[in-house]
Amino acid sequence: MQEEDKKISVLNIKKEKKNLVPINTKTLNLIVWDNIDFDCYIKEDDKYQILIKKDTPFDSVEKKLNSQKSIFIDRKDYQNYLEDNLQNITNSNTISLDEKSEIIYDTASNIMQDLFKNPKININRSKKIVYSLMDNILNNDGALKSLMKVTSYDYYTYTHSIDVTIYSLGLAKTLLFTREELEQLGTAAILHDIGKAKIDHNIVNKSGKLTETEFYEIKKHPVYGHTIAVENGISDKNILSGIRSHHEKYDGTGYPDGLTRNKISVFAEIIAIADIFDALTTKRSYKEPFSTFDSLLLMKKEMSHQLNNKFLNKFITLLR
Repeated sequence: MQEEDKKISVLNIKKEKKNLVPINTKTLNLIVWDNIDFDCYIKEDDKYQILIKKDTPFDSVEKKLNSQKSIFIDRKDYQNYLEDNLQNITNSNTISLDEKSEIIYDTASNIMQDLFKNPKININRSKKIVYSLMDNILNNDGALKSLMKVTSYDYYTYTHSIDVTIYSLGLAKTLLFTREELEQLGTAAILHDIGKAKIDHNIVNKSGKLTETEFYEIKKHPVYGHTIAVENGISDKNILSGIRSHHEKYDGTGYPDGLTRNKISVFAEIIAIADIFDALTTKRSYKEPFSTFDSLLLMKKEMSHQLNNKFLNKFITLLR
């Protein structure tokens, strides 16, 4: 190797470690490759050394790759790789359930961050999250508990949307929803807070208590979300009702339409329970997270007059 090539192939870890992430080589065998889509690195003596260059024919380096437990690739390449192959990874029998959960959640987080920045461009990408979460939960009895291990401890709008989708699909599975209904519910859940993309970032992420004016603005997000969904071609009434009505309450004190018991859709009832539970169990700047037990106890004792009690009892049983 010439000196110039050596300088290129060995990267200083302090400079590059923020951009390179590990990838389990087992996942590479799930894809039918012609050429490797990214540069692959290994770590030796606290430095990264290139192992395989991008566009190398896969069959010429398959053994070389399989001899490594993990390799390192650029973070953006990693995100694109996971998103493009998420369904293959979800359906794999060679990756553990916990590994799948981490991969799905990691990919979902990246997609949702982009979605809240630009819903028009990225709204269709959110379907990949719904399909992967749905298949994982439907096909694995322990998927919900596995996914709960990786749900966010701190509250962020984009991770909250993922968590609410996980809990909503888990509950709907116990209610024997059809696959089509699960897809629709998952879409409503993943987009339930998308209206916050139209609200001032400083209000959405305010660390302290909202003023009356700020809370009035936040309360507009279900209507904004409904509008965004319609503008992006979503016409299914169940999906739209789940987005618009997830803050409605049985006693009529919810928003934006003040609906009462019989006028709130099933999707909205399910998402409401998942939404409240996740808000209680995640950390905010102004509160510590409640435990699962304390959150469910609070919901049962103080909110049962506002929620579908049949669904709430099923949810408590599900998480017990």
